[in-house]
Amino acid sequence: MRQSLDGLDPSSAGSAPQLVALLRELRAASGLSIREVSRRARDRGDGLPTSTLAAVLNRDAVPRAEVVAALVRACGGDEAAVETWLAQCARISAADVADTGQVPRQLPGAPHAFTGRERELHLIDEHLQSASPRSVVLAGPAGIGKTALALHWAHRSLDAFPDGQLYVDLRGFSGTDPLAPGPVLHRFLTALGTGPEEVPADGDERAAMFRSLLGHRRVLVVLDNARSPEQLRDLLPGTGGSTALITARTDLFGLTATHGVPHLRLAPLTREESMDLLDAMIGRGRVATDPEAARGLAAACGDLPLALRLAACQTLAHPEQTIGELRDRIAEAPLANLDLPGDEAAGLRACLDLTRDRLDAADRDVLDAIGL
Repeated sequence: MRQSLDGLDPSSAGSAPQLVALLRELRAASGLSIREVSRRARDRGDGLPTSTLAAVLNRDAVPRAEVVAALVRACGGDEAAVETWLAQCARISAADVADTGQVPRQLPGAPHAFTGRERELHLIDEHLQSASPRSVVLAGPAGIGKTALALHWAHRSLDAFPDGQLYVDLRGFSGTDPLAPGPVLHRFLTALGTGPEEVPADGDERAAMFRSLLGHRRVLVVLDNARSPEQLRDLLPGTGGSTALITARTDLFGLTATHGVPHLRLAPLTREESMDLLDAMIGRGRVATDPEAARGLAAACGDLPLALRLAACQTLAHPEQTIGELRDRIAEAPLANLDLPGDEAAGLRACLDLTRDRLDAADRDVLDAIGL
């Protein structure tokens, strides 16, 4: 085993097909079947499903870093060997990007004072390891923190997507018409280096070109504020290492039916996560002056991240007001006291106005619990 590893030099691979060919040689030299490699990877704590490994070894694209690392370890490589293979993967990916065009960096900034959601972050990782296409829907009512979670995950995962990040607000709930797939594809294709005159007029051809461009790259596509499965199907990656992260206020199980896209439904924060968010927004010292009132404030906000952030802003704007007084005001009239004067579009009322009629019973219950 040691000899077979030493005899394979990943730096000799000058392209993605050559690198994958060396990985196939590595697996063959180990004497392990694909199923045995997958089992050994699982025993080591690495997620490497048999289907994923088989697909990777039959493509000409640079595999994801976690797949390469799990394969090398399962075939007997130590951490130094893993680093050698990963370094060559990164070099080939960088060269491919230089040859094929631009690297879009479209993500909005990471959310301020993000706290909690460790379970959900872990579930996103799990879903994206097993899903094909690599996509997941984050669903839940307005104010639950879907976009913040998506952007937090995206920013902490930037190294996994060296070929760029694409972002679009699909305007599913915005007071204007939702964006159709055609204009979004045009925007994405040009961001990936396609000349405007080269973008096909036909929608199906645009979608096929988009999937082809993503097939040999590792690009993150954040599709925010979606309204329907029809809006999304042409925007999903096909095969390869690219990933789509989707946020929606309603379930999009049509994508599960046609593409197997998993859903992660967000619940309100735990009370301790709410307290951590208030600490981060207004300062631990201020919360510590009356922790019971702060817990009551979190309860009055239904542990909704947006409501908590707006309440924190009210506290910062009126430092003379105690947390207990704000708690009582919000408990009596949440919508009236969770707006920002001069920026009504950022308030909770505006966020909810376009949503309630389309929510299912469980999501309406979340809002009813705090008088919304």
